[in-house]
Amino acid sequence: MKRVFIIGLLLTFALTGMVAAQQGHGQKKCCDDRPYHGMKKEGIHKGFGVERILKIADEINLTDDQKDKLKSMATEFQLKKVDLEAEIEKGNILLRDLMHDESASESDVFKTIDRVTAFKADMKKMHYSHMKSAKNVLTNEQKEKLESLRKEHMEKRGVRKFGLKQNSK
Repeated sequence: MKRVFIIGLLLTFALTGMVAAQQGHGQKKCCDDRPYHGMKKEGIHKGFGVERILKIADEINLTDDQKDKLKSMATEFQLKKVDLEAEIEKGNILLRDLMHDESASESDVFKTIDRVTAFKADMKKMHYSHMKSAKNVLTNEQKEKLESLRKEHMEKRGVRKFGLKQNSK
């Protein structure tokens, strides 16, 4: 039983390592040429995150007050995001070490997994709250214009449904 558990842990670690090694290779890029990471594919960032909204401020008629609010929100979000990413990375390092330690208790491994998972959940919640807050800064007309621009952007790239690119006619 102990042997099966150790083999399972080693396989888990090996698969995690292979996935981590491939990160960055062949990834899609965000609107500003950064690779997508986690939640950036979801919510308001579908090519139109806060930074992108600020870049098209004139097209959607943002006021100076709205620009200031969005800039402040973006800075606050980035600072929190960096902290959470660091916690996730530290947790992954600890988890890797625990998985290599034959004397580590299953309880300690599970606690570390739960901790990393909780940080990842916090990150998703934070992204959602950030998206919602950013949208609340916009008027209904600005939201409609943003959605129209997003659709145009998607059409230029080729509309994707269920992960498949549709052929242009």
